[in-house]
Amino acid sequence: MPNIKLTLQYDGTRYLGWTRPAADGYAKTISYRISSVLQKMTGEDITLFAGAKTAPALCQTVNFHTESPFSDTYFLSKLNEYLPKDIHILSSEIVSDRFRSDLNAVSRTYLYRICTAPVQNIFTRAYTANIPEIISESEVAAIRKAADSLVGVHDFR
Repeated sequence: MPNIKLTLQYDGTRYLGWTRPAADGYAKTISYRISSVLQKMTGEDITLFAGAKTAPALCQTVNFHTESPFSDTYFLSKLNEYLPKDIHILSSEIVSDRFRSDLNAVSRTYLYRICTAPVQNIFTRAYTANIPEIISESEVAAIRKAADSLVGVHDFR
């Protein structure tokens, strides 16, 4: 049974995250959108394994097993054709049966942005925390010092 690895990106602002229980609105999630298209393509109930569960994502890795005869390039083409325009598959490849995006992730990178300007940029506001109050240089220095502890490589197990 082929194991397909997808690398994708998405703007999660109109969704309820990567995945949620059905009672909480599962149909309004990124994973639901992708798995429902895959289910229509293959006729199978598809389980997606995700390397991380964030929204939005610039480069997310997921994988799934399928009995369908389709090539990885077919999945790439058809997913991009049928998914909403705020979810895009960057690449698709057949990987080892033992590969799992959630278990084999080697790194994750997070980017946090804070806007302190009195008027936010309309093109980045959905992805930026807004603190419009005037803050002092000492408060900015304290924020930077606290943020510095997050920079680098960490093992959060």
